[in-house]
Amino acid sequence: MLESDVQLADDRAPQEASLLWQQLSEHLDALVAAWERGEPPELAPFLPAGPPALRRMVLVEAVKVDLEYRWKEPRREKTIEEYVAEFPELAADGAPPCDVIYEEFHVRRAAGEAVEVAEYCQRFPARARELWRLIPEGQTGQTTSLRSGARRVPTFEPGSRVDDFDLLAALGKGAFASVFLARQISLSRLVALKISKDHSAEPQTLAQLDHPHIVRVFDQRVLAEHKLRLLYMQYVPGGTLHGVIDHARQVSADERSGRTLFEAIDHALVERGEAAASDSLTRYRLERIGWPEMVCWIGARLAGALAYAHSRGILHRDVKPANVLVAAEGHPKLADFNISFSKLDGSTPAAYFGGSLAYMSPEQLEACDPAHEREPDELDGRSDNYSLGVLLWELLTLRRPFADDNLPAAWGQALAEMTAARRTGLPPAALATLPADCPAGLVDVLTKTLAPDAADRHATADELARDLDLCLQPRARRLFDRGRRLGGLLRRYPVAATIGFGLLPNVVMCLLNIVYNWKAILDRLSPDEKLVFNRQILVVNTVAYTIGLGYVVLTRGRLFGVLARLARGDKLEQPADGQLVGRCLTLGLATAVITAALWTTSGFVFPAWLHFGAGATSRLSAQDFSHFVVSNLLCGLVAATQSYYVVTFFSVRFCYPWLARGRVIDAGERDQLAAVSRRGLYLLGLTFSVPFLALSALVLINFDQAVVGALSAIGLIGCGLGYWLDLAIRGDLAALAGATNPAGDSLLASDTVDSFLSGSRRLK
Repeated sequence: MLESDVQLADDRAPQEASLLWQQLSEHLDALVAAWERGEPPELAPFLPAGPPALRRMVLVEAVKVDLEYRWKEPRREKTIEEYVAEFPELAADGAPPCDVIYEEFHVRRAAGEAVEVAEYCQRFPARARELWRLIPEGQTGQTTSLRSGARRVPTFEPGSRVDDFDLLAALGKGAFASVFLARQISLSRLVALKISKDHSAEPQTLAQLDHPHIVRVFDQRVLAEHKLRLLYMQYVPGGTLHGVIDHARQVSADERSGRTLFEAIDHALVERGEAAASDSLTRYRLERIGWPEMVCWIGARLAGALAYAHSRGILHRDVKPANVLVAAEGHPKLADFNISFSKLDGSTPAAYFGGSLAYMSPEQLEACDPAHEREPDELDGRSDNYSLGVLLWELLTLRRPFADDNLPAAWGQALAEMTAARRTGLPPAALATLPADCPAGLVDVLTKTLAPDAADRHATADELARDLDLCLQPRARRLFDRGRRLGGLLRRYPVAATIGFGLLPNVVMCLLNIVYNWKAILDRLSPDEKLVFNRQILVVNTVAYTIGLGYVVLTRGRLFGVLARLARGDKLEQPADGQLVGRCLTLGLATAVITAALWTTSGFVFPAWLHFGAGATSRLSAQDFSHFVVSNLLCGLVAATQSYYVVTFFSVRFCYPWLARGRVIDAGERDQLAAVSRRGLYLLGLTFSVPFLALSALVLINFDQAVVGALSAIGLIGCGLGYWLDLAIRGDLAALAGATNPAGDSLLASDTVDSFLSGSRRLK
């Protein structure tokens, strides 16, 4: 089945890789068995005739095995130069592979020789720069051999006992570790027990991680006499995402849904002799969503887990389907963090056959490549985000976005080719595999996650989690979307928009109040008082509007500046803080308060100025004075409530979503959103009561029917507008509450929204 190029079709890559691994293992196992029988065997009989790529791979690994056995005892040693003389193909590109040179260095160090890196740089000058990167400061304790005796773990079988654990069933087995379902005798609990060679302090770090979507590491035990490490952790019974993908490939695209996930989980449970999972709320809802929506939900959970780890300075570095366990109720859990990542992790076939290379970001592939200057400690969380993007793409389409078809003759060449493919960006063939029924925004999220340049990806895993969750919440996503023309215009000119929204009800009520005062009072006053009133209109309104606008700009100036910068496309050095968010969410309240205060004040200023300005000719009575105060108060309350609604609508729909993007929304900020919702209820009651209070007052003092009719019409229009805006605001707040829910479960968004709105009507 193997051609000379060893072509690997993308959807068949796991099967082809398994076939290659099987052939490689057979040749190496035969060589190890020959060594165990006694005399040093010749390597040639254990090498395949072809194809060339497979032969060279087996040759490289066979030399590593041979080196290990030969340097265990004196007088059997053999140098790399001797291997090259026997097999010239080993140095086909001008020098032996870097990992073979490293392996000789490693086995000589293990044999007690005081060997230095400088010696190898002199022997192999073409690999000098790579060796210095591969062996920093001459430190080495890790082998690159796939069949090293130093890394092989003794065979354990279910039914046996190891330390405090009874092994019940095998969960997985690799070249360097075995995982069992075990019962911890001392605590009488089921655990997943990973048995491997003791060579790092990773468990101490992983035990600090306590997140619902990260496999909980309980503790470890070290069996010093066998140099084994027993790592026991939370048992997650539903298999892995690798198994889910394999099962999904057997289901037609039009039948694939959330139910497919649980079919795979139940199959894994039954296969291990466990009962299928019972119903749960999460399972009930997941089974009823489409496959793309299920991918969004899983992705958001995993991104949240990565964000938690990143916040504690821990990168995963090996995100792939086989390292994501699935609980019986469907929740994914990250496992197998590769904390001690180094260039050795990608410079050998181990990463290829383990599937890790296919999910690595371009910068991580560079960090794996001894020929590249990038160091592993230069990676950040965006590299994990990229790996998660590859995983989600495969889960969505059942194909990886990058084919990685060819198995090259050298691993350095493989890393360079894979890096170049990812630096080019997503190929058209990959984009063509995306299903047509993806939720709005999902393709954009995945494309951004897989951007070749890390600077173009989500800055944090929290951002990625938010965007994936928003794909399940269309209304919230629309609020966060910057693309709408009107929204862009309003956000680009926040000061002008606030002034326009705030002034509109004030101007309407001001005109109505002028007409009312003119008809009800000024018609029967002296000419001097009419002249004074005309001057008042210009002066008092100019001063009042200047004070009102000045107050809003003064108290919200920083907010307007930030919004204007965001509208221009600038990036903030720091995310919006709580004070800025509070200023945004109370923008409508501030406008309403200053409006009510200025209208009330002007209600006293107008008649007082009118009386003293006209002097002895004034005909203004005490009743007229009261009329001025009452009319201004009532019109001011109408203007204030309407200003509150239109400005709050603007700030909630067009301003706050921009400030919320790219930030973690805590419970305190969510309480602020709830406060806006509650405040709207109180003001809605005031909105409906003010026109009726005004009409009652006007009727009692026998005002003109035309004025009463006009105020009635304005009041009814205001009530209708306030009611509509309140519903719109509360609907937006509900969507934002679901998107910023600290629990992070978008499937339960309807429950959180209902709770948030305290039983009020939910808008679609």
